[in-house]
Amino acid sequence: MEEINLQASNKLFGELEDKNRIIGDYARERMETGNMEGAIQARMHQLAIVKILVNIHNHSPFLMVQAHTELGESYFHADYHEQAIEHITSALKINGNLFNSHPDSKQYHITLLTALGRCYLVVGSIEEALKLIQKALKMSKSLVGDAHVTQAPILLELAHVHSKQKEYNKALDYAISVWEIYESNYGLKSEIMIDLYANMANLYYQNHDLQNAIDTIRRKLKLMDDLNLENEKKVHAGDKLANWLKESGRYSEALQAIEMTEKMLEKLHGNVHKRTAKIKRMKCILMIRSEEYEKALSVSHELKEIDKALFGTHSLHYAKDLKVTGTILMILKKNNEAREYFNNAFQAYKRIGNKKAMKEIKSKLDGLTQYSDDISKS
Repeated sequence: MEEINLQASNKLFGELEDKNRIIGDYARERMETGNMEGAIQARMHQLAIVKILVNIHNHSPFLMVQAHTELGESYFHADYHEQAIEHITSALKINGNLFNSHPDSKQYHITLLTALGRCYLVVGSIEEALKLIQKALKMSKSLVGDAHVTQAPILLELAHVHSKQKEYNKALDYAISVWEIYESNYGLKSEIMIDLYANMANLYYQNHDLQNAIDTIRRKLKLMDDLNLENEKKVHAGDKLANWLKESGRYSEALQAIEMTEKMLEKLHGNVHKRTAKIKRMKCILMIRSEEYEKALSVSHELKEIDKALFGTHSLHYAKDLKVTGTILMILKKNNEAREYFNNAFQAYKRIGNKKAMKEIKSKLDGLTQYSDDISKS
């Protein structure tokens, strides 16, 4: 009888272990597809199984540490930050008692301190976040020395903390330390550098160092070119570069950046797409700023057709296109065409009920009429 009970117990134990692995795989798949609620439900189920494995079948308590951590991370990515803090704190407490019994517990403790600090940072407890992450860095240095590759995530979190405190020089110092670690361990052509360049560029921008921000985002784009990567990250970087160049008054360079971004968006989403339309709108503005009026007119006509297909002729986007086209035609002294576009824009804004825009267009129409009267008298 005892042998039968033992066999039954071992069978149940094996089934629970298998189920634990299957649910873990399922949770990771849900996370990768962005189904955070599904990931949370799976991790909750997994934690229940792990409690049985640890408390009844004498499995290592480190399993409980991992289960609480993974559930906490799922909550964090779903923006349930209080629940994330609760589970990562539980993991930290259990793990603190395993230093002498589990070989991975000390290194894992550093990960937990960093993760908990990240949670506190998101909920606005900046001082508590700083204390936890500094503790993680100190513990890491005691285990593996300075500038170890495993310290990069900790240093990045410290950069985020100081950025929240508007201490951008300190934040940049930590980001540069991460750059040095990455360069030493992975080389300058590694894909891991891409997000780091983005973070550093933002920090330079927040620190009102526009030139270094521009140079750094260009390094990101150059690296993505070298790696033959064309994706949303590259589109975002190109858009940001164009905006920063525009802000610095370098309109011709901004136009080059926006045209590069436009080509990527057309490859990724096609010509008739909201994001493509947004980029073309900025392209048109930059061409006007660069006094390339004929080119701007061509883009405004193209944009008008895109917005017509996307939003219809009764939309605010379409009304704006009519107004911009009329303005460009007025600059080019094509007054009859300009008047036609302004009249159509006036009617479009009237349908929408935008009185401010109607007043602006009426003023431009009056200006065109006055110009025609002056010409006829001369």
